[in-house]
Amino acid sequence: AAANGCDHPIVYTEDDFEERVKDITHGQGVDLVLDAVGKDTMEKGLSCLANRGRLVSYGFSSGPINPVDVNLLRSRSASVAAAGLMSYIKDPQEMRLRAASLFEMISSGNLKVHINPTFSIEDVADAHSRMESRQTTGSSIFRF
Repeated sequence: AAANGCDHPIVYTEDDFEERVKDITHGQGVDLVLDAVGKDTMEKGLSCLANRGRLVSYGFSSGPINPVDVNLLRSRSASVAAAGLMSYIKDPQEMRLRAASLFEMISSGNLKVHINPTFSIEDVADAHSRMESRQTTGSSIFRF
């Protein structure tokens, strides 16, 4: 994360990210929390939001999230959004335009893609085991 421009990388499994965010922001919180983990991080992520902050839930690798009490968001006018892979963009033309924009950012160097590691298709079981146990970073590719 630091190599890609993150000023304050936090590994949530090693540090209390809620406390770190409060320290870094002097108690103000952040404008945006992107949560791909779900059950294990959602509540702390909500507590990290600044006034008018937004949490976007787009995954639940630790399990389904508990229901969110919207009354907890009122004091900060905060909001929660949930995104789904198959429902966020349904229009094929919009999907093509967004894909073209993504690949342009990659081609221009404005977005870096890290492929780590590349697996042989024969090693698919080992690859899945390594991904599930967080022994990989970045994108993983399978070779045929």
